Amino acid sequence: MKSKLKSIEQADLSLRGSLADTRKALLTAFIGLLYAQEKVGVMQSILDIRAKNAETIALQYESGRESYGNRLQTDAQLEQSKTDLMQAKLDLLTAQRSLASAIGLDEFVTLVASGTLTVPDAMPGMNIDAAAPSMLSVLSARKSVEQSELSVKQAGASAYPSLTASQSLGWNGVTELPKNRNWQLGLSLSWPIFSNGPTYLANAKASAHSQLLKAEAALRSALFDAKYNLQSAAASLEVGMATVRTSKLLLDAARQRHEEGEIKYLAGTLIYQNWQDIEQSLVSAEQSYLNSLKTVNTSRAQLDNLLNVPLGD
Repeated sequence: MKSKLKSIEQADLSLRGSLADTRKALLTAFIGLLYAQEKVGVMQSILDIRAKNAETIALQYESGRESYGNRLQTDAQLEQSKTDLMQAKLDLLTAQRSLASAIGLDEFVTLVASGTLTVPDAMPGMNIDAAAPSMLSVLSARKSVEQSELSVKQAGASAYPSLTASQSLGWNGVTELPKNRNWQLGLSLSWPIFSNGPTYLANAKASAHSQLLKAEAALRSALFDAKYNLQSAAASLEVGMATVRTSKLLLDAARQRHEEGEIKYLAGTLIYQNWQDIEQSLVSAEQSYLNSLKTVNTSRAQLDNLLNVPLGD
């Protein structure tokens, strides 16, 4: 009975793990779709910047104030931006299919994720040592230890004597309803000294004890891995949040510098190469900020999975 109960508890842990993994898969696919949607917008903004830049350089070239090589470069950058936008739209289709698959749709449906990528809540001061024992991998390993302990007890129990009692009550006689009653009581005591061979009991105990030692070692390893994985995931989340803050500051600075640089270039106080450097910094900052948002949300999903956050939360 106890063995069956342990098996049920182990199955329950497996179910909880499956639900947590399902949540992570759905959340990761949803984050991927949000990212793909916003990336299309970012690529469109970059295309608009490149188009305006190409138009400005073309006018400057026609007026004799800019070189032909610089005009060719801006035209090439514009074409590259068009290709990047096309790639972003194709990636969006892939992300939509990924989410459709995650939610179990048999046929492709154009899905649109509501909302935007934002910075997730922080988890400051998380006690790794206190949280690790509650991870499913550790709980599962502990159940294995309990099952092994039960096996050790069962192996030793086979050497105990067994007492069997029996009784019977009956009537006998020559008539249809005899009145002669008899009652019998029996006791049987058996001691399996050489059951299954003289070495069976010792070997069974040794095998069960060996399995227990392995289960205990696996539990220690699972606990160590749980602490390491939690620490790594928590660190990734913390670094990711810091990266988002830094990326936003760099993006704000890049946007401001681009506005100022455009004015200076048109006024003739900024050379083409410096203006291009400023513009490229803006393009890189736009993409870096969006990538940092995706990374930090993915890190939070991974940490939630390790903490066994169930489906629906």
